[in-house]
Amino acid sequence: MKRHRIASEERMATILDTMEDIARDAGRHLEQITEDSYVGCIDASTAISFVILVDTKTATSSSLSGQHGLPGLPAPNNNLLPGFGTFHEFFLDLEDRLLDECDEYWDRNDDDDDDEEGDDSPLGCEITIAAFHPQWQFGSNDNNINNNDNNAEGRGTEQSIDFEKRTPYPTLSIVMSTAIDALMKERSTTNTKNNNSNDEDDGDVDNVGDDNDGSDQSAPATQRIAALNEKTLKEIGVEVLRHLFDSEVIGCPVKHG
Repeated sequence: MKRHRIASEERMATILDTMEDIARDAGRHLEQITEDSYVGCIDASTAISFVILVDTKTATSSSLSGQHGLPGLPAPNNNLLPGFGTFHEFFLDLEDRLLDECDEYWDRNDDDDDDEEGDDSPLGCEITIAAFHPQWQFGSNDNNINNNDNNAEGRGTEQSIDFEKRTPYPTLSIVMSTAIDALMKERSTTNTKNNNSNDEDDGDVDNVGDDNDGSDQSAPATQRIAALNEKTLKEIGVEVLRHLFDSEVIGCPVKHG
């Protein structure tokens, strides 16, 4: 039994190592196609890549729906796909490695007069990744996460916001960091203009509604998107979201090329 568990862990490590290699290749490709010199260059603000982990031998939507655990929380199929705990830990480690690569690059080049990133900047300086999983659950403590790869026992209460990060299969998304930076700068410029306009007002603040609260408007774009997503999902409710996820996402036919 112990030998089987070790073999299974080694196989999963190999699968995730391969996923990292593919994600890095996808990130470099994203860099290439968003460069100005690339023929048919794609706007970095609209460019996104997905790396999806699918067991092409046996995985189907129905096989991932699972017969055990909480409704709407598909179980990994025969341990061929990583559970949430394993995948979440893999994502955090990969994110840390990418950030460390970028930090080390800037530490080596912090004395350079040129503030612009050079052609030799590592991938960690260029891309931002996010993770998604069919069992995603916010707010789980480390013990719950690590103990729930193969079942749903010990999970916290399911929340509407969990469905923001749920996909049929373990998934990584990759975007250009410059696109996020540009969005934040654009928003910052808009806020400055709005503040200047408000300074010219007669000082009456009664005409400012809750939706125009200054602190909300000045929040980073990613925070505002997250807040809007949470509000929208809460309004829909867990039961409806679970039904939609089971019927429209997990229940969809899967086709393999």
